[in-house]
Amino acid sequence: MDDTDRAILDLESRTFRFAGVKWQAVRAMGLTRTAYLVRLNRLLDTREAVECAPGTVNRLRRLQGR
Repeated sequence: MDDTDRAILDLESRTFRFAGVKWQAVRAMGLTRTAYLVRLNRLLDTREAVECAPGTVNRLRRLQGR
């Protein structure tokens, strides 16, 4: 898991009043919306992500019905 993966988990742990703010942060990381979502979905299947941010990963898994 690299720094970008950790930044993705950090971003997902936050709440945003406006959705556009989140996507601005994604663009600031140098990712497109699609690339971000693909990477996030792959990340949710890793043990390292669960160890790094268990609450965030489990919440996102629940939302996806996993």
